Amino acid sequence: LSGVGASSVSALVSPRAALVVRGQRATFIKHAWDFYRPVGWTSNDAIVDMTVATGQYEEAMLWCQDRLSRASASPDLFARFDRVAYHNNAPYHSKRNLRLMREKTYGTLAKAQHEAAFRRFAEPGTKIAAENATTYTCPLYASLLSFACASGPGLVDRHILCMAYGSGCAASLFGLHVTSVPQHASGVLAGLASRRPVGVEDALLLVDAFEMTHGRFGFVPSREDG
Repeated sequence: LSGVGASSVSALVSPRAALVVRGQRATFIKHAWDFYRPVGWTSNDAIVDMTVATGQYEEAMLWCQDRLSRASASPDLFARFDRVAYHNNAPYHSKRNLRLMREKTYGTLAKAQHEAAFRRFAEPGTKIAAENATTYTCPLYASLLSFACASGPGLVDRHILCMAYGSGCAASLFGLHVTSVPQHASGVLAGLASRRPVGVEDALLLVDAFEMTHGRFGFVPSREDG
C-alpha cells in the first residue's frame, strides 16, 4: 500500500527544550541506488531491492556506531544511553537493529538476552510501528513519539540514542537528553488501536485512486545533453 496515507512532523526549537541534542554524532553518506524512481518512471511504486536496501541501512548504522563509540569516552554506547530510537517500519526492524548493535559491542548473545534488551531499550519506541507499520519519511520521530506516549514521566532524565536514516543513503547516530515530557498529541496509541478494520476491496479502492492520481498533471521529465 505504498503512498496511501500521510504523515508529518512539527518540531519547536527552544532554549527550554524537552529533548536536548547532545554534541557528539556520527554521520554516514554513500551514493547508492536502493529505493528510487528513474526519470520517466510511469508508476508510483519505486524500484527497491530489499536485500540491498537492508544491507545499506545496516552498513550505515554499524559504521555510525563504530565512529560514535570511538569518539566517546566510553565505547559502550549501551552503558551511556537508556533507550534507542530507530528509523524503523516495524518492531522486528528495531529488534534486528538492536541485536546487530549489541553483538558488535558484546559479541554473540543468547536469545533471552536479546529479548530482555529489546524490552528495555527499544520496545516502547515501536508502539506506533506495531499499529501503523511504515511511516516512510518520519519513522524516527514516530519512535520518539511512541516513547513519549508509552513512558510519559518515566522518560524524564533518560538519554536516547537516535538512528536517523534516508535512502540513497545517509544516516546519523546522535543522542538526546530528555529534560521533561515532550508536548505531544494525547490519545495517539488509543486512536490507532481503535481503528476499524476494512476489507481488502475497500483498501484497494484507495490504492487505485492513488495510482490514478500519480502522473496525471502532465509533467514530462526531460534531459538536456551537454
